Amino acid sequence: MTSTLTVRTPDATCGNCQAHITEAAEALDGVTAVTVDLDTKHTVVTFDADRVEVAAIEAALTDAGYPPHPVEG
Repeated sequence: MTSTLTVRTPDATCGNCQAHITEAAEALDGVTAVTVDLDTKHTVVTFDADRVEVAAIEAALTDAGYPPHPVEG
């Protein structure tokens, strides 16, 4: 089942940050797409919920140095 996780990644400030976040998430089996918006500081991860859990995605982002925060509002 395809799911989407949207989180704030306030520490993402440049293209290298985008690349690190994308690489960290895409390294997980089941992640199919990653979009990092530097203007809004939002990261959107599309994934197969049968293959990867939200906690694993959040842990991968944290381990990469970009701890995710809930999107407010």
